Amino acid sequence: MGLAAIFGYLLYGYATMRYELTADQLTIRWAGRRHEIPIGAVQQIVPAVERLDPNPTGWQRFWPGYYVGEQATLSGLVTVVATLRARRQLLLVTRDYQFAISPERPVLFLEAFAQLRGSVVDESTETVADWQPASLTARFVEAGWTTSYPATRPAKADAGMTAAGRSSAQVIEAGQPAALPRLWSDPVAARLLIAALILDIALTLFVLVRYDTFPQTLAIHWDRSGVADRFAPTRQIWTIPLITWLVTIANFAFAWFVDGFDRFAARFLLSASLVVEFAALIALYWLIH
Repeated sequence: MGLAAIFGYLLYGYATMRYELTADQLTIRWAGRRHEIPIGAVQQIVPAVERLDPNPTGWQRFWPGYYVGEQATLSGLVTVVATLRARRQLLLVTRDYQFAISPERPVLFLEAFAQLRGSVVDESTETVADWQPASLTARFVEAGWTTSYPATRPAKADAGMTAAGRSSAQVIEAGQPAALPRLWSDPVAARLLIAALILDIALTLFVLVRYDTFPQTLAIHWDRSGVADRFAPTRQIWTIPLITWLVTIANFAFAWFVDGFDRFAARFLLSASLVVEFAALIALYWLIH
């Protein structure tokens, strides 16, 4: 239950991750947390890979496309709220803190931010030219970024920028989740779902066909010496295929929802259905033998 709660919290955080750019501040949201960064407080926006470790650590190694937490760097602590690895993250630097983010269309984000930041520039330390879109994106070109592909629409200063999706080719309206999950277009997820359904059907048919050959009572618990000490009527064996069907349906529903945000999580849920079904087959074998 504890692991399920943690996984559910992470899914909730992923689904709610977004960046909202308004005339006076950038708001970063994740799982109920809210970081508000005044536009004028940002001193630099640089490629995050210049300061962050490009290799994720901890649980993030096993969940590609989901990076949250804090990293200690030579320039101070960096709060990471992103869906792309460090080499595709933007690092926002202020006097007191740093944030690494991954807007879905980084060029549009940089252009909109540059326009807003240039209007509140501190004349004593900076010039308007420092925050021209061309000047701001030049450093990313030097770092190996392909900055032209995301700029598909004119920048909007008040548009909310969602976190980047599964790939740079995915286009989502600013501030909106994906309209339709693309679960059916993922061949791996489709195969996992088909395999789960085949196992569910096979398990149900096996119990149906062989039901009359099962013992009248089933041993469902054994003591330390291996002697059965708890029994149940044969009809209780239908609990096993019922559980596998419920797990498959529930995981499919969750996978359908999260696929709009993270294809890896959708595949993970469908794979979990297969694990439950194999465990059910083992349990069925022990019950009838």
